[in-house]
Amino acid sequence: MHILRMALDLKEEIYNVILAAAEMDLSNYGSTFQFECGGGDDEMSEAAEKLVQMGDGLTQKYGKKDCDQLIEDITQCLLAKSENINQWLSAHGAEINPTLDISATSVLSGIYVGFREKLGSYLFSKKEEGKEMQDISLVVSIAKGVCKSLHDSPFNGVSLAATLASNFIAENYQQFLLNQGGLFHQYVDSMTVFHLL
Repeated sequence: MHILRMALDLKEEIYNVILAAAEMDLSNYGSTFQFECGGGDDEMSEAAEKLVQMGDGLTQKYGKKDCDQLIEDITQCLLAKSENINQWLSAHGAEINPTLDISATSVLSGIYVGFREKLGSYLFSKKEEGKEMQDISLVVSIAKGVCKSLHDSPFNGVSLAATLASNFIAENYQQFLLNQGGLFHQYVDSMTVFHLL
């Protein structure tokens, strides 16, 4: 069962880059989160890092105070709903694993429990025409902030790595980004440069 396909209807590309950022964030804590598609782990991690850096920079443009408040709101909601989140994921085929690093779980759960409208409203009310890569990178940056704020929380992790890697990423990540006529990081480079002109 594809757990992410049952999640809220965010744009596929936002799922994809959040997952890439989750992989990078997990590696910082010594956990594993394997990608199984043609581009390779190093390539995707590099691109994810560029997106995170770009998103971190954009928080200054869009208002760091607003972004920090959004991260705090998401964190508090996740903590309040953590038991329900774990029950929901478990009922839909996820294996409960309290030892898994919190970072990947917090990114994904933030999507599951209803922040599509809040994130979308925040981003699209402030976006400039044609700035989709900036929108994506800002979502990644916000997701990373949620990861960090939840890292030491009592919210149990949920083991989603195998499902995410073998199903969603292999089918959708590669399809969306690796078919752009070049490698993933080259695509991100070109989009980043284009949107910063």
